[in-house]
Amino acid sequence: FVCLIAAVSAGKGDAEDFDEMSVLSRVNPWKVVNNTNRVYLTKWSAGNPMVGSSFCVSSMYLRYISSNETVYRTLEASYNTSSKTSLNISLQVEGFKDDYPPILVVSILYIVVEKLELPVGYSDTKCLILANSKNGDIKRTGCSMWMPEEYYMKRSLCCDFIFFSFAVRRAYHTNYQSAQKVAQRMWLQLRRLSVSRNTPF
Repeated sequence: FVCLIAAVSAGKGDAEDFDEMSVLSRVNPWKVVNNTNRVYLTKWSAGNPMVGSSFCVSSMYLRYISSNETVYRTLEASYNTSSKTSLNISLQVEGFKDDYPPILVVSILYIVVEKLELPVGYSDTKCLILANSKNGDIKRTGCSMWMPEEYYMKRSLCCDFIFFSFAVRRAYHTNYQSAQKVAQRMWLQLRRLSVSRNTPF
């Protein structure tokens, strides 16, 4: 029941009903963000251009600073086990107790000043589902799912269901937009043919 309400509410991007809010208030990104085990990127929608099927992306826990409520982790990507890239990142959660969705603020240390602000679609001890961008609907921007190492080989049906609801919504939007563009091109071609037929020689 909790899984279903979370999927529907998070997919809509709002939660006006009191019961929905009481369920979504339990969406706690800290359970994964501050997990001391390695966390793996297990799923991503086509909206995320940063990763490909040949990459293994994971994050290793470094430390937690309570004074500013910041978690420090690595972000590691390996390509076919032959090459590996690693960065250090800091993670903070904004609006966790007051707003939905909470925002995961990701900063890449020592290199880039800019911050990534990723809305939290859903989270429990088994997974963390993030939108790829704070700007725009998750149906358009795509999403990713991260899992702690202890759940990497025993996937959560609830997490898969919620991620699937996000991904299908985005895929439908993408396919619909593509169909619209094809229809528009066909319509323009038909109009050109019609004009050429009615033009006197």
